[in-house]
Amino acid sequence: MSKPRCIIINHIGNSIDKYFPLEQYDIICLVARDIEVVKAKYGNHCKHYLSFTTRQGFENNYKNNYNLTYAHIEKYRATQLKIEHGLQRQFTDMGIIQQKYFIALSYWLEIFESHAIDACFLVGQNHSMPYDCIPVDIGISKNIPTFNINNPLGYGNTSITQVILLNSKDFIKLNNSPTHHHIYAFIDGLQEYYQKNLFKRKKIGFSNPYKFFFKSQVRTFPYLITNLFRSPYKKYKRAFVKQPLLEKHEIFAASLYVKDLKRLYDKISLQPSEENYIYYSLHQEPEASIMATTTLNSQLSIIQWLSECLPKGWKLYIKEHPSQFFCYDRYDYFLKNIHEFRSPKSYQQILSLPNTTLIDINTPSNTLIKNAKAVASICGSALLEAVALHKKPIIIFGENVLFLELLKESFKITSKDSLQEAITKIEGGGATPIYSDFSEIVSNFTLLSSDTAYNEKMKDVIQNLIRSKNAN
Repeated sequence: MSKPRCIIINHIGNSIDKYFPLEQYDIICLVARDIEVVKAKYGNHCKHYLSFTTRQGFENNYKNNYNLTYAHIEKYRATQLKIEHGLQRQFTDMGIIQQKYFIALSYWLEIFESHAIDACFLVGQNHSMPYDCIPVDIGISKNIPTFNINNPLGYGNTSITQVILLNSKDFIKLNNSPTHHHIYAFIDGLQEYYQKNLFKRKKIGFSNPYKFFFKSQVRTFPYLITNLFRSPYKKYKRAFVKQPLLEKHEIFAASLYVKDLKRLYDKISLQPSEENYIYYSLHQEPEASIMATTTLNSQLSIIQWLSECLPKGWKLYIKEHPSQFFCYDRYDYFLKNIHEFRSPKSYQQILSLPNTTLIDINTPSNTLIKNAKAVASICGSALLEAVALHKKPIIIFGENVLFLELLKESFKITSKDSLQEAITKIEGGGATPIYSDFSEIVSNFTLLSSDTAYNEKMKDVIQNLIRSKNAN
């Protein structure tokens, strides 16, 4: 039997050979961060290498003469919308964004049409980018088995892994063990991580606030002044010189923007009170887990639906994700175009809705979950805490994103009507869950990265996926 021909998009580092041994797979295209490292491992066993850190993009590095047609463009219009949204993290010029998309679409269509692909594997989150979203969508459209191996929940170096067959949106069974792994140890570790990294002081903030201030404002202020006095032509000329994702004057302006946004949030947010409420924990934006992987990814629309479906006298508590304000000391690239994803207008829209309250960011999420009538999210860790620690009803807006959707007593939202039905059941008291199938779901459909046999188990899972699809 010939080796299966695969496309692999790898977001997890350079250890992908542990899952895809070169003697067992014919790798047509491998997308990775450090191409030289993976080339040293796979060499000629992989036909095409693609780096997702190539700043210049497809247009300067990967040429082809593919005959892109209007029919192709129409067929993948939904993909284009996701890519345009994803590339807003780096660019504001829609003309440039669209050009990058069409060149990347041509590249991937040529790959798929030049090779008989047996399977596609996305290892990590779909980032709505040309190097992951396009091959995934093409694979699905051509009915090629396309799998997503991702870690929807995690902290530090510990995470929970799940696998989804994207074609049918089915979660893949990973384990046959009758006992689940230490999910409660994972939750304890998550709580400890929050305490250590977010709540170690009375008020959350940067790990090294003075260091961040010096780095983002003191050191960058001269560059801001210099940029103010550059002529338009000099700014134009700089575009031809290789620059980092954020220039130093951009860091200064963006860090001030985020600081002002935090001050605004502090001013308009409140302490929780004793009343009936549903808790919605905002996701950080931009965030890969909600940009391309779920059908409804508009958090403002979700909040509006919740507000409109609330029982009389109930409130909707909404708390901002701490990383929205405090991730930049470690990941300053989030500052690029941050105004495209969160603005004062966002909070204005939320507070214009009836019965909605923004909650003080220093309020522990565990407290809000414990006292809530239900917890709503797209796919956040608040859902896991609500199930495992407090047996609260969970309202999931993500579609085939988080293994908790498999719980019989979870409310999977697929329409506004289904949300109204869920909240009506919760209000009537007939939706008090016991989650008797929680251990079974965790055991069968997840793996814990701290498992000593994790790599071997993942290798076996992938091989079984290939075998089962070939048998079909």
